[in-house]
Amino acid sequence: FDKILTGLNSTIRGTTDEPVNIMTEYLDLGRAVSDDDYYQRFIINMYNNKLSEFTVDLLITVGPGVNNEIKKYGDSTLKSLNMINVDLDIPGRTTLHDLGIKNGKEILLKFQVDKTLGHSFELFPEHKEVFVISGTSSFDLFYTSLVKKVKSEFEPDHHFNFISDLSLDSTIRFVRTIPPKSIVFVPAYLQDAAKVSFSTPEVLEMISKNSTAPVFLSVTDGGFSAEGGGIGGYLFSYTNLGKEMGRIAHEILDGKQMQ
Repeated sequence: FDKILTGLNSTIRGTTDEPVNIMTEYLDLGRAVSDDDYYQRFIINMYNNKLSEFTVDLLITVGPGVNNEIKKYGDSTLKSLNMINVDLDIPGRTTLHDLGIKNGKEILLKFQVDKTLGHSFELFPEHKEVFVISGTSSFDLFYTSLVKKVKSEFEPDHHFNFISDLSLDSTIRFVRTIPPKSIVFVPAYLQDAAKVSFSTPEVLEMISKNSTAPVFLSVTDGGFSAEGGGIGGYLFSYTNLGKEMGRIAHEILDGKQMQ
């Protein structure tokens, strides 16, 4: 999200003579999941009340799952706003049309994981054993599923091992046993098997420091941090996504009608 905001701020500010006030808030829907949807109802009702008290010219929602909750619990005030929705391109998602949004734009994210894998295999042609290490959150499992969908393109030349059912301590101990002539991929890591929360950049750094094999991100640039850790490749750019959001936001704030 930090990279998204960097891109957004770089394109939306200075494009108009009017001051642009950006309020950024985190719903944390991915971690706060309850059987009775109590948290989801609470957080959306909070915004129903909040956004009825002052004027908001544009609402930008970043999924996955935000539209589902707005559809279930959002009142007429929330659904009447100009909206940009950023979401994963997956079947069954709730669209802006489903919400009855009259002026909005959807940005759907598509990841080309096969190109990242192919790039890494070209860099290390003798490394045939592949270890895909991820967390257990729904977000972690989604990114890992993208790797599983394309792995058949590289088999049987490469053998894939998926590791996701360990605590982070056990994961680090396992990483130390990985042979040097292997390749490690970290799609995402937000929660370990003990349900302890982490961030992908901090886990990537720990794995990189403990692995004798090269460690790659396999989906997006969201795992990189200033402290380092991991090798790049053909990655989806969240900074460029933020720039595109800012470009569309500027058009909507200028009065352009979006279908």
